[in-house]
Amino acid sequence: MISFQKSITFLDFCSRILEPNTIFNLEIITRKYVLQNSQEIKKSKFKKEEILELLNFLVEKGSATGYMLRERIL
Repeated sequence: MISFQKSITFLDFCSRILEPNTIFNLEIITRKYVLQNSQEIKKSKFKKEEILELLNFLVEKGSATGYMLRERIL
């Protein structure tokens, strides 16, 4: 049996196997979602935490769009 010392999140896993244009596509989809649902995201703790995880991932990958969207909902 294999044991993991560190818990691997879905985004950590995805960052290891990124296809070309993945960051760009995530930016487009996330931007559309945040712009259309910004008030709902601010009201719902669950949605805010989930979208922040994705935006933090984008920021770690050097995304200016991810940074701007994150600032918009904080």
